[in-house]
Amino acid sequence: MIETVLQDVRLALRTLAKAPAFTMAVVATIALGVGATTSIFTVVDAILLRPLPFPDSERAVVLCETNSAIGNWCGASPSNVADWTRASRTLESAGVARTEPLIARTGSETYGVVGGIASPGFFRVLRLRPMLGQVIDDRDMDRGANHVVVVSYLFWRERLGADPLVIGRHLALDEQPFTIVGVLPANAYLPGDELSRVQVWKPLTASIDNVEDRSWRGFTAIGRLAPGASRESLQAELETIRAQLASAYPEANRNWGLRVGGLRKELVGDVSRMLWIFLGAVGFVLLIACANVANLLLVRASGRSAEFALRASLGAPRRRVVQQLVTESLVMSLAGGALGLLLAVWTTGAFIALAPGSIPRLAEVTIDERVVAFAFLLSVLTALFFGSVPARQASKADLNVVLKGLRTTGGGGTRLRSALVVVELALALVLLVGAGLLTRSFSRLLAWDPGFDRTGLVVSWMLPPQGAGSAVPVMEQVRDAVAALPGVRNAALVSAVPLFGGVETGGLSIEGRPPFAPREMPTIEWFDCGPHYFGTLGVRVLRGRLLSPADTAASPHVAVVNETLARRFFGGQNPIGQRVTVQNHPSEIVGVVSDIRPLRPDVPPAPQIYWPIEQYPRGAAYLVLRTTPGIGGIEKSVQARAASVTAGIQLTPFLTLDDRLAKNLVSPRFNMLLVLSFAIVAMLLAAVGVYGVIAYSVASRTREIGVRIALGATPRRLVASIVGRGMTLSAMGIGVGCAGALGLGRLLASLLYGLPANDPLALSGAIALFALVALGACWLPARRASRVDPIAALRAE
Repeated sequence: MIETVLQDVRLALRTLAKAPAFTMAVVATIALGVGATTSIFTVVDAILLRPLPFPDSERAVVLCETNSAIGNWCGASPSNVADWTRASRTLESAGVARTEPLIARTGSETYGVVGGIASPGFFRVLRLRPMLGQVIDDRDMDRGANHVVVVSYLFWRERLGADPLVIGRHLALDEQPFTIVGVLPANAYLPGDELSRVQVWKPLTASIDNVEDRSWRGFTAIGRLAPGASRESLQAELETIRAQLASAYPEANRNWGLRVGGLRKELVGDVSRMLWIFLGAVGFVLLIACANVANLLLVRASGRSAEFALRASLGAPRRRVVQQLVTESLVMSLAGGALGLLLAVWTTGAFIALAPGSIPRLAEVTIDERVVAFAFLLSVLTALFFGSVPARQASKADLNVVLKGLRTTGGGGTRLRSALVVVELALALVLLVGAGLLTRSFSRLLAWDPGFDRTGLVVSWMLPPQGAGSAVPVMEQVRDAVAALPGVRNAALVSAVPLFGGVETGGLSIEGRPPFAPREMPTIEWFDCGPHYFGTLGVRVLRGRLLSPADTAASPHVAVVNETLARRFFGGQNPIGQRVTVQNHPSEIVGVVSDIRPLRPDVPPAPQIYWPIEQYPRGAAYLVLRTTPGIGGIEKSVQARAASVTAGIQLTPFLTLDDRLAKNLVSPRFNMLLVLSFAIVAMLLAAVGVYGVIAYSVASRTREIGVRIALGATPRRLVASIVGRGMTLSAMGIGVGCAGALGLGRLLASLLYGLPANDPLALSGAIALFALVALGACWLPARRASRVDPIAALRAE
């Protein structure tokens, strides 16, 4: 058997070497399909299929407190998590963490860092072992002993000079001294995009906020299952504990549920759908490539019918003919697979470079032995797929007809080639419609209008030094000083900026109305801001008045609401003068302003309420500036002016609204370009398939065409006849593809922004473009046929 296989391989190599153009076309087509598929599989395998890179990661879970009023949000209260851990038998360990912006000082240099606060259980769940020193443990949680930090490898290398004796050194954070007790290794795994960027970790109790507030749930909570326990048993046990806590702390736990999820699945989130869509799309490209190769092999096999007939007449069984053709297919497929693997190395690198940083586990994507095995297996399966059908078709040739030198019309082979082309066209149209939907969706994002002029808007997080007196008056003084700078047209303070990130929510109650049912309690976004905030943004006042400097802590508590809140809860009634309570903060509505539209056009504006910052004071705030475009050095001038007002005040680097929008466009642009590239390749391959079928049909009908021309057929009628046949195939492919495109649209729904999955413009545009490409593919061989010399055609036959 081995000798027979080697003989077939040697014969296949000699045969393919005699047709270099054909061989190169097939190998290149296979390389394109296998390379693209392998590249996307590499990403899917690393992100979705492999365990997280820490010991026993499959036992890691996410603990989410849920509330029907806030959708699929996931967070947890540190106090609740601590009680769950103490009372649970199926939970081996659990911990919480969140980011906290910090201002660091080493020597004379001051800079902003991404800080984090965490409980010791957080590091135990991840089995994190420090490179130097230790991680945060239970002893570091005590008051007075909690001014310790663990730094990341990058921070240690870039800010601390990679000092091997760094343990015990002091680091100033927000003007408070902390002792470095540990350095994490370079490959330390931390879940989530935000937590993975933390440079300095503090104990949970060292936060400037009150982390003991049981109603504060802005933390990522993770746990580790005890050996032999399942997520289902943990869910059931924690439900019992949750009910006990709801009875013990009703105010903090009313209307809150619990969900236990796998850490890997929770981290990937919506990205999994996107990656599976990418893999399906590139699978379509592979199928189209296989169909094209099958068509090429069918044409080549029909041209070798005399060879097969001669071998059969000499006693070769049909099985040997099939085996020889499959061997040729396998040789070409393995060559294409090897070339495709090289292509995958390049395309995977390009994918990583261009992909949005929000994709989790992107740094883990690499081509290894699993990927090589996948490429090899894919090449073999591809060879069997496109090689077996032409081989079986060729083995069924009528020997009498072939040996007599007659040419058949090849009814069966023609129908098979036509069917393959229809499949190619349908798959390509599905991808083209998907690309059209993503392109239309992306254009809606580009046309985003926030409802005000966004030119020159910048924002910075401002943190006054501790001990500088009450924070709000100090920040107001800085605001006044900065507003007087040349190039600064206006300035304002606000607790959180929706368009720049950061939002706080609470339940709503309206005085004089019955309270909302627990499951119907609306969630309101709330902000405290200075009197210049709406003027700086350019938000219009619709009713009443805006906040003013007279709204101080000593004056009656007032609020301004947006038009969405006014319309939803007051309808045609005038909201001015109504008293509402949000987040246990009662106030009287004195004004209604226009909505600030979210960055995503498919997300409606949320109901929002704004309080004077004097009546809801805090220790830090965002500084929002409207600057004159084109003036340089504004950031340094603002920092210098702020420092002249209060020494030690910290401002993070400026972020413009246009930069925020550009960041929001990275992922949609990437999705669009990737699917669009697949669609273009698929469309070109399908066009080549149509061209090949029509060209072969014309070549096999040379005698018929010569006779028809000799009998008076005009070139126009010949072109119309040939193009008509090709367009009939195209119409069948478009019809089948439209049904598939509607299904793909539903899969893409989560990636579309304010666009229906069956958008008629995207569908009709894709069909029109596809029809034009198919028409061109049909017209070229038809035009060549119309110029056939009848005498030369008949003589050749």
